[in-house]
Amino acid sequence: MAEFHHMSHDHPLVFDEDADSPNDTTYDCAGCAGKVSGSSYSCGECGFYLHKRCAEVPLEIEHHPVHSDHPLCLLFQPLPVIHQRPVHCYICRFKVKGFSYGCSYCRFYLDVNCALFSRDTVGKFMKPSMNILCLPGSLWFPSIQSYLLSARAVSGQ
Repeated sequence: MAEFHHMSHDHPLVFDEDADSPNDTTYDCAGCAGKVSGSSYSCGECGFYLHKRCAEVPLEIEHHPVHSDHPLCLLFQPLPVIHQRPVHCYICRFKVKGFSYGCSYCRFYLDVNCALFSRDTVGKFMKPSMNILCLPGSLWFPSIQSYLLSARAVSGQ
């Protein structure tokens, strides 16, 4: 059994082609906070789980359609509280759990699902000169936000 070392975890991980559990036990992915199913990695020492797709996310995203001014860097640790409030994703507005992408310069954060799912999808709706940071947070393209959330629900992300 080959071991895999991921930057987000201290122990070696073991690959499982089909992580669907025969019993009612479910595990949460440390990357996207979703239920683990299908191909994944796990740690026998501490119960750490990671979808294969979450283990393979890029370390940095340059020129993301919703934040093209600076690169977004992958963050493994839970985000700190900003202004005594939990950090929320700028696309779905949910509290960030698991991995995220962020720009510390702008205090701009996306959860890993929105950052990767929305990259192509949001680009279809935005003109190259548009940037989410230029718009008031509560007014930014509600139709895009609704579309992304419904598309994520349909795709299971």
